[in-house]
Amino acid sequence: MYDIMDLIVPILIIVAIAVIILAFFKSMKEINDNKKAPLLSVPAKVSGKRTDIIKRNQPNAGDLSGAHGYTVVMNTTYYVSFEIEDGERKEFIVDHSIYNTLLEETKGTLSFKGTKFISFE
Repeated sequence: MYDIMDLIVPILIIVAIAVIILAFFKSMKEINDNKKAPLLSVPAKVSGKRTDIIKRNQPNAGDLSGAHGYTVVMNTTYYVSFEIEDGERKEFIVDHSIYNTLLEETKGTLSFKGTKFISFE
């Protein structure tokens, strides 16, 4: 006789695989849309900066039990917001070196393609 777990586990596996596949195709679509988008250069000012830090424990020596301890792994994503002359705000993920050189309220020319940051001069 089947029990409820015999039904739930395969469904959860299928849902997890579907979510991964959808995320992959969404990412590919965004990359493709950015390639097709025109390169825009507009007057703008830096209106804000923020970071998003993801911290996780990674087991040492590949031992998932943690018997050999854990190493803390931190991934930081850097975001910069720009205000374009018409009042529209755009936020882009940037490299840490760019993030560190930009100061809030700095005015310049923002170049971007779709959702991809190109430069700010």
